[in-house]
Amino acid sequence: MKWFRSCLFVLAPLVLAGSANEVRIEITGIVERVELVRGQGQPFLVVSVDGTPERVVLGSMRYLVEQDFKPKSGEQVVVKGIRHPSGDVIAITVTLGTEKRVLRLRSDDGRPLWTRGRGKRQ
Repeated sequence: MKWFRSCLFVLAPLVLAGSANEVRIEITGIVERVELVRGQGQPFLVVSVDGTPERVVLGSMRYLVEQDFKPKSGEQVVVKGIRHPSGDVIAITVTLGTEKRVLRLRSDDGRPLWTRGRGKRQ
């Protein structure tokens, strides 16, 4: 299952870009934990939404560090993204806490911003 989730994170932009079946969502909740496990795919948040945990896929660790993105457990978060068939939320934007700091991770069609133009379809 871990292997499958790792593949999901790598392939998520390809699956999401332009998908007719994508489900756009916005969730508001509290960060339960931040998962930054080396070798286990992209970092993700576990967000409690009305007591239900939601797994929110972030993006490249390098990109998160460059953007000085430091979510903390207990912090309020608003995530706009796409519901993946696995049930995970693939984040497009993440707004942290009362300061309303917005991190944009993907374009509106789900393409990762950290690729800096690589992987564009012609």
